Amino acid sequence: MSWPNGKSRPRLGRAVPRQRNLSRLVRLTAVIVVVVLAAVVLANGMTKDVGRDEQMYCTAGVLLARGQLLYRDFSFISHPPYHSLLLAAFYRALPTSHYLLVGRLVSVLCEILVILAILGVYRSAFGKCEVPVGWGLPHRVPRFLHPGPFPASWWGKPHPTTSNFQLPTSNFRSSGLLFGLGAVVLSTLNPLVEYASGYAWNHNLVILCVMLALWLFISTDFQKQGKGKKAKGESQTRARTSSFLLFPFDFLFFRTALIGALLTVATFTRITTAPLAVLFLAAVLKQGKSDKEKGKREKGNVRARVLLFPFDFFLFPFFVGAGVALLWPMSVFLRAPQAMWLNLTRIPALCAQWIRAAGFLHDKVQLSVALLTTPSYLILLALAVYLGVALARRWSSIEARDRGNIVLAGAVVLLFFVIAYLPPVMWQQYLAVPVPFVAVALAFPLAVLEQEKSKKSKLKSKTGARTFAFFLLPFAFLLANPAALGRSAALLAPQQWVPIQLHRTCQEMAGTIQEPRRVLTLGPLYALEGNCDIYPELANPFSYRVADRLSAHERTITHTVGPETLDELIRDRPPSGVLLGVEPPYTSFLEDPLRRLVPPTWRRATVGGTLQIHYAP
Repeated sequence: MSWPNGKSRPRLGRAVPRQRNLSRLVRLTAVIVVVVLAAVVLANGMTKDVGRDEQMYCTAGVLLARGQLLYRDFSFISHPPYHSLLLAAFYRALPTSHYLLVGRLVSVLCEILVILAILGVYRSAFGKCEVPVGWGLPHRVPRFLHPGPFPASWWGKPHPTTSNFQLPTSNFRSSGLLFGLGAVVLSTLNPLVEYASGYAWNHNLVILCVMLALWLFISTDFQKQGKGKKAKGESQTRARTSSFLLFPFDFLFFRTALIGALLTVATFTRITTAPLAVLFLAAVLKQGKSDKEKGKREKGNVRARVLLFPFDFFLFPFFVGAGVALLWPMSVFLRAPQAMWLNLTRIPALCAQWIRAAGFLHDKVQLSVALLTTPSYLILLALAVYLGVALARRWSSIEARDRGNIVLAGAVVLLFFVIAYLPPVMWQQYLAVPVPFVAVALAFPLAVLEQEKSKKSKLKSKTGARTFAFFLLPFAFLLANPAALGRSAALLAPQQWVPIQLHRTCQEMAGTIQEPRRVLTLGPLYALEGNCDIYPELANPFSYRVADRLSAHERTITHTVGPETLDELIRDRPPSGVLLGVEPPYTSFLEDPLRRLVPPTWRRATVGGTLQIHYAP
């Protein structure tokens, strides 16, 4: 059979329904994989023992929720306040004392959102693929092809049969979704990621903010003209520009502002992520310059000349979003600037010296070799190198905007690796942060290669790619971390979850403590879970280690106390109980000053197998 122009007619009637069925199967597979990974993440967070850092993060959130101020009333070292402010908001909104449970659920929620964001990046990267196929068009486009990316004039009107048309981009999105599923499996089940995730730490919030900013950036067409109503006799661009000058709020404005806000939240969650904000700022500035050059070529486009603002069109919303997100932490900083400075600079430097002197310092080279050679991590890096080489060979044929996205994704990965090695003390969870971004960076070379292959072999390559990805998924599950799947059975017994058991133990422990129910301990979270009060000077167990190296004035400003000045703390405020056994064996000597302050007449009880509580008579 042939068209009137004599060309052979393609048999699309069977191919398109097959593509639809495959797309539905892909979406169903995506839902199943995301649910399984969400269960793995939740089980991971509910089965881990209490971490030492969680004492600092959760305690800061509880004290903030009770009306105390960060830095001014208690110590919180190394990190800006956004994560603690987020926990405080949840603690105040939820009438519960399950502080560890809420903190870990916040981290689990962030991890699940990261999984969805990775899939969104892959779908956006593959959704931009357009494959022209040299088939002649009929006089009317078939109805089953209409939902594709065709001009509206193609429907219901004759069209020259010599023109080409483009296959629906939903096919490529399905392929991208499958590749994205493999990426999230290798990322989520990576042993390093599994080790770092699940705790009530601030790592997950940083990863989520940067991942969302990256997704927003690559899915935003900064050069696209506005879709608002045109004024009579004006071009779309001119109408959009005029509305921006009078009232600078549109869809692109809010997306750019949200990128600035997300990066500000990440920076004021972990200050070491500030270089990433600078990187995205440079990327936004480059988009503004490209837009300005485009505006010079377009007659009557005043968008390149924004007279009301002394900087670029896209920088203004970026700074607006950053400024709004900065209001909350700045209100904390301005109330105690000197204490904030000591907590972010002086005390962390002393803690690094203490760790080095105690012999707990990790060798960065040995740690890196041990971690980077784990199978799942090594596979991700090998894929990144292979696809990077394949991409370099096709670099000149890639569009400028796609090249910018590729460079941005690669720069994010490199910066996270640099950030992992910058601190004087390096921990293995630092190398877990780049993993999801390595997985995301693979999306762009995969999309380029898939588009190139589809141009050569037309419809068959997309089906083959998705079939290959279907078979790859179970292998990715088994290869990444099969033990993590087995731990998901813990979700069937919530009473055995570590946060639930901890809360029950703390409630039993605090049941017989006398008024004023003040507990002296280096594990303040245990006392707070039992509805007891703590000493704000011991809210941060890390500043306790080095507080004696501070001057008396600095200890007063930061509200800290060390082993040598501990007796001064309880002189006017005696405790109702002393809780010991919260430190691991290698740092148990830190509890000796507390143990010496326990009177011999106090009764003692052991709870939870390791905790010893001493009660005042």
